[in-house]
Amino acid sequence: QDQRRGPVFNLKGQWRWIGRRISKIGEAAGIVVNEKTGKFASAHDLRRAYGERWAGRVGELDLMRLMRHDSIQTTLRYYAKINAKKQSRRIRQAYETAKKEHGSEAVQIPSYRPNHPK
Repeated sequence: QDQRRGPVFNLKGQWRWIGRRISKIGEAAGIVVNEKTGKFASAHDLRRAYGERWAGRVGELDLMRLMRHDSIQTTLRYYAKINAKKQSRRIRQAYETAKKEHGSEAVQIPSYRPNHPK
């Protein structure tokens, strides 16, 4: 466990070569990730896609470990919005379950009104 820092694979300085190779593959495949700049898919885009897919499936601490971030703040900065969607689905499911068990009259979800005086 104390060795779980740094790269997953020891590439001995080859990571730049691999990154450039993945970028060339993205360009050859015509995978544009930014229409404005014309940027093609790179290794970083693959990493981001991996994080986005897992963000909807696991909690923040698990995602932090999967992404090998040193800080939960990094994970939250880039993936909190995705986790918010996941949380919204869980709340909706809990609400629907409670309605079935207790009836719709017994289950009330308070409305959220931003900037509304208390």
